[in-house]
Amino acid sequence: MKGRISHIQRFSLGDGPGIRTTVFFKGCPLHCAWCHNPETIHTEKQLMYHKNLCVSCGLCASVCGAGAHMITSSGEHELSREKCVLCGKCASVCPHGALEINGKVLDSDEIMKAIYEDKDFYAESGGGVTLSGGEPLSQPEFAVELARKCSEAGIRVLIDTAAQASFEVFEDIMQYADEYYVDLKAATEEDYRKMTGGSLKPVTDNITGLVKAGKSVTIRIPVIPGHNFSVEYMKKMADVLVPTGAKTVNLLPFHNLCAEKYTALGRKYPYSDIESLKKEQLVPLLESFKGFDAIITN
Repeated sequence: MKGRISHIQRFSLGDGPGIRTTVFFKGCPLHCAWCHNPETIHTEKQLMYHKNLCVSCGLCASVCGAGAHMITSSGEHELSREKCVLCGKCASVCPHGALEINGKVLDSDEIMKAIYEDKDFYAESGGGVTLSGGEPLSQPEFAVELARKCSEAGIRVLIDTAAQASFEVFEDIMQYADEYYVDLKAATEEDYRKMTGGSLKPVTDNITGLVKAGKSVTIRIPVIPGHNFSVEYMKKMADVLVPTGAKTVNLLPFHNLCAEKYTALGRKYPYSDIESLKKEQLVPLLESFKGFDAIITN
């Protein structure tokens, strides 16, 4: 079985307990304006151009048959995305990593090979594998296969999800994965549709089902200026969670460190002019989650 993968990050310390290998799936049903992994939103492969790494050597232009790359008379590199056919030749010859094709079709054995290389670190640190994205459950059969192979190898699996799938999808993967990070992005259906293009109901339904099944569920709430960055709004989000039975909440401060990724994709980051939040700015929000095990994390 094959899946579309954005990238595989080894020795990750921010995607679950211990040292982990995080597999970033490509494709997401949501379109959150603050998304910090924009390269994982679209399913198809994309060319990323990191201009700050380019030395205008011209190698890309010499191998590009579509004329997408050009070195101007002033020695500057110009990229025409309209002409690009995503063949990947430019990325293969770029000596400084300024060009990359994001989104490879990999089979489960190829991914497991990378995972096995770090298996000793998982055991020593209490880590494992995180399936993230994008949205790993947007490729449900492939996610289940990877989770199964990890489980059979004695490797713990964590699913990092926006929970926009049916609970049947969770039932398929639950036998292989006991830990879940579930994003909660808004407190009402209207705000969910407006801010993410998704729906609140499947999120609460799936959280409830996971908790009833005895799984470890951590609710992750991105704190976004102009959206939910207030005690009053956080109280609404806490009220949404109470019926689900979830108890563990992580508040994630907004950051704009991903702006370069948008530039590399030829897009403008809608939050580029918004300052990143510091962890101490979120401390007053914790009072909204009385009765929960709530912390501020990165």
